[in-house]
Amino acid sequence: MKRLLLIAALAATTMGCKTTSNAYEQAKLLKYPPAASEEDVLAEASYRIKPLLKDPDSLKNVTISNAYKCYASKMGVADNVSPKYDYGYWCYFLTYNATNSYGGYVKEGYDLIFDGERLLTVEQLGETVRKHDDVWTYRSPMN
Repeated sequence: MKRLLLIAALAATTMGCKTTSNAYEQAKLLKYPPAASEEDVLAEASYRIKPLLKDPDSLKNVTISNAYKCYASKMGVADNVSPKYDYGYWCYFLTYNATNSYGGYVKEGYDLIFDGERLLTVEQLGETVRKHDDVWTYRSPMN
């Protein structure tokens, strides 16, 4: 009896789940804005990162490490990988060097999302975003 209940519970939790291949097909159909210019992304990143540093003048080597199409994820119990809307975004992962509390240079990362009009942080967007062709690459707001 316990075995039957376990099998039934497992079947119930997996039957409603969307597959990643379905999510990838849906992500291909979304409307994505044109990518932001590299100059705009780097300027916005530098502007946003500097106030976060103990020594803002130490910021250097800001580069775009990865730029990719992404979308807001539904985040429901039965489906947490499918697109939430019929449009997507451009996601940028940037790296930079800055001094730490001990004066040594360290490499850090920063994310920006382009919605077609402005560059936002994932906290400002307020959505979990996933890479259009890899649902395991995602960014979520901390709050």
